[in-house]
Amino acid sequence: MYELQNRIDSFDKSIDAFDKLDGKLIKTNEDLKEMNSLLEEAANSLTEEERKVYDSLRTNSEKRNYLQSLRDKDLAKLKQDRAQVDRVLSTLNPTKRSTFLNSNTDDARMALDTIKATNNAALYEALDQLGLATDQSAAIREVAQYILENGSADDVDRWMQTGFAEKLAEQLSTLGKMTTQAGETQDIISVLTDSSSSLADQVKAFDAIKESLVGNEEALKSFQQQYGQYEVFSEMGDDVLDFIDKAKLSIDDLNELYVGWKKLQKAGVDITQQQYESLFPALMETLAATGGDIAYATEQVFGEYLNQFEYGTKE
Repeated sequence: MYELQNRIDSFDKSIDAFDKLDGKLIKTNEDLKEMNSLLEEAANSLTEEERKVYDSLRTNSEKRNYLQSLRDKDLAKLKQDRAQVDRVLSTLNPTKRSTFLNSNTDDARMALDTIKATNNAALYEALDQLGLATDQSAAIREVAQYILENGSADDVDRWMQTGFAEKLAEQLSTLGKMTTQAGETQDIISVLTDSSSSLADQVKAFDAIKESLVGNEEALKSFQQQYGQYEVFSEMGDDVLDFIDKAKLSIDDLNELYVGWKKLQKAGVDITQQQYESLFPALMETLAATGGDIAYATEQVFGEYLNQFEYGTKE
C-alpha cells in the first residue's frame, strides 16, 4: 500500500508539471523535451504489461491520459484498502490496537503501510496548501517523509491520529534562512538536502533542524537515524569541515580513519581504542592544517605512542 501511495504521488507530480507546460500558448523545444522527460519519469513505475500499453501510444497526450487513468485506478484501490484497515482498527481499544500493530503479521504490516501512506498524503496536502517554493517544498518533503516513515508502529499511528504530518510540514517551513559560506541566502532545510552545499553549511542546517525538533523525542530520533553522520561533524571546527570538503573525503574514508587504532595495534603500537578516539579530533585538525599530510599528522598526534619504534618502523 505504501508503494501504491508512492506511485500515485509520482503520477501526480509528473502529470501536474506536464499540464503546466502543456497549458503554455507557445511551447519551446526545451518545454517539449521536459514534457517527454516528465512522462518517462512517471512511466518508470509501470508494470511490464502497463509499459507495453504505454509504449504503444503515439502522442504525449495519449500517454498522459493513460497515466491519469492508472493513477485514478490506484487511488480507488488505495481508498478501498484504507477503508478496510480503518474498519479493523476502529474495533480495537488502544491497548489491543498497539498489540496488533506491533505483531509483525501480514495484516499488521498492511495496516502500518496504510498508516504511513495516510501520513505521507497528509504531508503532501499540507505542503500544497503552504504554497512554498519548489526547492523548499521538496526539501521539507524529503526530511519529513523520512521522519514519518521511520518511527515505531505506535509513533506513526499516534502521528496519524493527531495530524502530526501537517504540524511537521508547518514547523519545518518556518525554520527560516541562513547565509552560506558562499554568501548566499538559502532556506535552512534546503541546505541540508542539497548535495552541492558545503559540509560546514549542512552541519549548521542539521543543528538548526535538530534544535527545532527538541520536545518531540520520537521525531527527533527518527531524524537522527537518517542524518546522524552530521552529529559527528558538528563536533568539528569549520577548518576541518572545509578540509573534508576540499579533500573530497567520503564517509567511508572518515570511518577508516576513525578505526585507525586497529592498524596501529596491528603494527605493534601500544594504544587503546579509547586513547585513539580521544585524539581523533586532534588528528583531523592537524590534517586540515597540513593539507592532508597523514604521515606528519600521525607523527604529531600519536608521537608518544610511536616513540617506542625506530623511524623505519613508524613508517
